[in-house]
Amino acid sequence: MIELFGFELVTCFYSQTWSSRLAAIEKVQEQLHNLDPNRRDAMSAEINRKNLPIENNFKTFLEFIDEGTKDPVLKNLIAIIDLLKKALPTFFRYIQPNMIKKDLMPVVSSLIKKTTDLKAKVREVAIDFCLYLSH
Repeated sequence: MIELFGFELVTCFYSQTWSSRLAAIEKVQEQLHNLDPNRRDAMSAEINRKNLPIENNFKTFLEFIDEGTKDPVLKNLIAIIDLLKKALPTFFRYIQPNMIKKDLMPVVSSLIKKTTDLKAKVREVAIDFCLYLSH
């Protein structure tokens, strides 16, 4: 994960402070275009500095997302799911859909479990993402 996102961002992401974790998610969202090989800006890249292959980026990105879905703070959960929604079209341009589906299954399973959460907003966010994927 450090190779794709950098030490500082990963350190923030694993911080005990929820606002630091949110800042890391927001930084990835801001730099999302640098995961796309055709839109990558080498001069301003804060993530994917080594221009890693898109398949590796996708697997590492999903690890980031999977960890983010475990965050107990609702605001961070919403941000991580929004990040995934914004990133998926990029990956679908370069990776076979069957590969994406296979790699996405652990994240989807984790979110399906959240559809039974006691908090209504968590359930709503998880169901909304499942509906998003169904289209």
